[in-house]
Amino acid sequence: MKDIVFQTKELAKAIKKSNEYNQYQRIRQNLKKDMQLFDRVQELRKRNFELQSRSDIGNMFEEIERLNSEFSAIMKMPIVNEFLMAEQRLCKMMQEVYSSLSDGLDFELGFLEK
Repeated sequence: MKDIVFQTKELAKAIKKSNEYNQYQRIRQNLKKDMQLFDRVQELRKRNFELQSRSDIGNMFEEIERLNSEFSAIMKMPIVNEFLMAEQRLCKMMQEVYSSLSDGLDFELGFLEK
């Protein structure tokens, strides 16, 4: 177990050295210079996450369009767009890490298919 914890900490260090992580951190700090804008972006991210997590939505396309319309003004701002793209790149990298971990293990998940 100690070796796994050690290796996990090493992985976290490697992630912190990655371009994706460092760009995300740099752009996030720039965005935080305007806390009102940062708070608005946080609201967008929260609402988008909640929307993507729900399964009881009739027309997901309409709901996404409504969210995009509500936040269209800030989404046109270069710093916001840059932040969201950096976040997306970091999330993609983390998905690949999680996928590599789960693909390398024989863990029974067949119950999810029933």
